Amino acid sequence: MKTAIALYCLVLMSLASAQTFRVGAEGRSWTFSGYGERKRFDYSFDTPRLAATPEWKSDQENPPLSPRKAEKLAMMKIQALLKKSKCWHRAEIVLQDSGDERHWFYVIKYDRDGGSVPQPVSMVVVVLMDGTIPEPKLLDMP
Repeated sequence: MKTAIALYCLVLMSLASAQTFRVGAEGRSWTFSGYGERKRFDYSFDTPRLAATPEWKSDQENPPLSPRKAEKLAMMKIQALLKKSKCWHRAEIVLQDSGDERHWFYVIKYDRDGGSVPQPVSMVVVVLMDGTIPEPKLLDMP
């Protein structure tokens, strides 16, 4: 039984912070998923939305939005979405290139402290260079 529970936890953890990348007629689209409080949060955006954000050109030392500001905005989103927001701590901040070497965005990962229920415990928030956060689509998990 312990082996089955451990395997279940590993499978669920592998689902945490999933990323999907698609290329279609209108360009690229991205979806990042995080999990918390028995919900899946899907953050999606596409090329036109990303193209409307400030560029981070190769001759500029710093991105248009600082990592600290992005982290602050992401934590505000966590507080708005999750009842037990104080149980979450930042695990990593990833500055990701869209593929055109001009438009970048942050993927900020949060891990949940403790918890005895075997469920995914990793949440992500995507912050674009204009400081906006795509509104996540919420899906209930069993």
